[in-house]
Order: sequence, then structure tokens, then C-alpha cells
Amino acid sequence: LPEEFSFLKLSPDNLILSALKKAEDSDEVILRFFETIGEATVAELELFRVIKRAAVVDLLERELYELKADGNKLRLEVKPFEIVTLKLKL
Repeated sequence: LPEEFSFLKLSPDNLILSALKKAEDSDEVILRFFETIGEATVAELELFRVIKRAAVVDLLERELYELKADGNKLRLEVKPFEIVTLKLKL
């Protein structure tokens, strides 16, 4: 899809999306990405619709803590080489 019709935009460029799927136990979306160059950074996500709820989860999709979204945007700090898994209700 062209950028103006994308499902999501993830920045900066040192973050790579590695998974996008339906959650195992709900209709929420699981999104996983990782930091690639060993630098702490702030991830910025922009989705195609409003984020009703967002949480950081572990690899088994168990909630660790909730995040606060701003409409269809989400920001969070990412450690060097960290793998981040989010559960999003859209």
C-alpha cells in the first residue's frame, strides 16, 4: 500500500517490524518489533485508526503494563536491541 493508505507506520528506521497478527485470545492486534543498531530510541507508531487500548505484553501475550495512546499514535522508549511486543485494541 502507498504510505497514505498504510496499516501502520513505525519509526525511526532502526526499528524493524517482525510480527503483525491477531492475538491468540482476542480480536486485538499483536505487533512485534526490535531495535537493530544498539541505541536507545523512542518508537513512534501511527496506525490507520484510533488505538482504543495499548499494552506491552510478553512473548506469550501476557500483559506487562498498559501504554497511553494519543488517538492513532503511540510513543514508547526502546532499549538497545530490545524486542517489544504490543497488544492493541483498535
